[in-house]
Amino acid sequence: MSDFAHAGAGIVSKLLTSLVITSGLAMMSVSARGAELVTVDPQTVGLAADRLKRIETVIKGYVDDGRIPGAVYAIARRGKLAHINTLGPMREDSIFRFFSMTKPITTVAVLQQYEQGKFLLTDPIAHYLPEFSRMQVYVEGQDARPAARLITIEDLLTHTAGLTYNDATVEGVPLLYEQAELWSSATLAEFTEKVAALPLVFDPGTRWHYSVATDVLGRLVEVTAEQAFDDYLAEHILGPLQMRDTAFFVPESGIDRFVPLYRKDGEGMTLAESVADSSYLDKGRVPYGGAGLVSTAGDYLRFMQMLLNNGELDGARLLGTKTVDLMMMDHLGADFERPRLGDPWLGVTENRSGDMNLGFGHGYGGYVIVDVAENDVPGSVGTYSWGGAASTYFFVDRSEQLAAIFLTQLGPSTSYPLRAQFRGLVYQAVVD
Repeated sequence: MSDFAHAGAGIVSKLLTSLVITSGLAMMSVSARGAELVTVDPQTVGLAADRLKRIETVIKGYVDDGRIPGAVYAIARRGKLAHINTLGPMREDSIFRFFSMTKPITTVAVLQQYEQGKFLLTDPIAHYLPEFSRMQVYVEGQDARPAARLITIEDLLTHTAGLTYNDATVEGVPLLYEQAELWSSATLAEFTEKVAALPLVFDPGTRWHYSVATDVLGRLVEVTAEQAFDDYLAEHILGPLQMRDTAFFVPESGIDRFVPLYRKDGEGMTLAESVADSSYLDKGRVPYGGAGLVSTAGDYLRFMQMLLNNGELDGARLLGTKTVDLMMMDHLGADFERPRLGDPWLGVTENRSGDMNLGFGHGYGGYVIVDVAENDVPGSVGTYSWGGAASTYFFVDRSEQLAAIFLTQLGPSTSYPLRAQFRGLVYQAVVD
């Protein structure tokens, strides 16, 4: 199921579940509004300028062919901004729907609460959200049976809780989720109550399955922090990192920078949500921790740099170093059923064949590379990454002190192999 269901209202949910301004090196700040990373010549941080131009060649091909509406991408290394580019009708400070790239931010919020001793990651979520106390497992053609054990917080962080996404085209639990109208909830509390009333796909801790787990974690933060989730993020993550254009809605002052949303239509694309019709203009949107945020390249780069810096940026420490280590290590293990080709978040559908795990494991809130050879894209073991339903993508590689982000607004995210292409194009520019 594509995470476009999180978009929350009307046109986006219905359309998508059925599914050059400047160029070259920009020697300026990432964002005129947000705090800035220092900009340097790419060669001073081990990146070849001529090789970076190859990224534009590939992405510009998508734009010129009418396959994506435009793009912003940026690369930072060793704590400095080395390259940023815009293609099509985009600005460096354009505001995008980040959809599931909200998940790593929510994960940091959960880990902050953990660091304060509010809970153990092995605790059952039912200790804090009692509605999850009596979960049932779906059995096709039969009555649901009791789950073998309770869902833990770590199960939610790793998508092994047995939850799923809504999908009207898939019989069983995804269809039940669709019929429950989860995204019409007025609050996160109402949302989690609806989820908990539905059966699980499997017993907790037995499989990996992409799901609404991170939305449930947003509610956990509300309860343990005794603060509305959007207020918590603003005070403890977005504010300290000076992510001034990141929120659960687009303010009036940002409307002129907000990008329309498109969906793939044959070899081209069709408008799925205009700026004027977007639910993101509503300040009262439910702050879903799995896919609710809008942001910019500059803002999200600051979040990524904080992770590269082991939890700290410009004097603001969000997490301890060892907690970041825990977030970015594989929690599935060699014998666990791993994400496979065709899982929507992989974004790789056209240039692969066969049923393989592609060298991915799963950390907290994102995937990690566990085998570069199996992954078949240059990189490093331990690289942490995630993407969003509108084909947005980021990765951070602590061993190379490398961060890169790619932003567009086209769904579904499996339309083209943009994520694998972009990551490979970034790594081929590393020469030192």
